[in-house]
Amino acid sequence: MNASKSNSGKTIKKVLIIGTESTGKTTLCKKLADIFQTQFVREIGRDVTEAVGDTMKLTNENYCEIFTRHYLEIEKKEKTANKILFVDTDSVDTLFWHEVTFDTT
Repeated sequence: MNASKSNSGKTIKKVLIIGTESTGKTTLCKKLADIFQTQFVREIGRDVTEAVGDTMKLTNENYCEIFTRHYLEIEKKEKTANKILFVDTDSVDTLFWHEVTFDTT
């Protein structure tokens, strides 16, 4: 769990949900956000992958887009979160998939 100050000066705790693909992370984030009456950040990589069509077709530019959009979405949601922000996946997962895609492991 990580805490940061929002623009309004309130402390927002970020709770990261991690796990393998299709295990319900997004559903869990949504439900927790509902229960705690707050915001959640969905996985951006899924959107980009669906637009491209296949994980193995992602380019370096696609990964930069995923990193950037995810970071910006966290910043945006922190502004309206109610003490807690639930985050689906993080940059470490994205970096892992980048290494798998380009065989840099």
